[in-house]
Amino acid sequence: MTSYSSRQLRDNPAALIRDLDAGGSPVITLRGKPVGIVVPFEVALEGGAVMGLAARLLESGAISLGTAARIAGRTVEETIEVLARLGFTDVFSDVDRLAEDLASLDEG
Repeated sequence: MTSYSSRQLRDNPAALIRDLDAGGSPVITLRGKPVGIVVPFEVALEGGAVMGLAARLLESGAISLGTAARIAGRTVEETIEVLARLGFTDVFSDVDRLAEDLASLDEG
């Protein structure tokens, strides 16, 4: 994920907008510490801001599908359905996380 400092946003806000338009979810920092994350409008509308965040973290490989479902407050099946509507089709890209995701299906 790309990050932008408050100074970068002040000097060149268009860079963040281009990043969002390209499908990114930039992190906003203040004095080097993350203070927020921006998700594309369509993602926030379709799944809600929390689901959008979970989808982007899943896409980046930072979390598993099961963890994304827990963050979003949904079952794994509901999460898969929302991800599909949002165009996130490669949710099992990390083979090492597949076992955790399958275990989450049993729990959900």
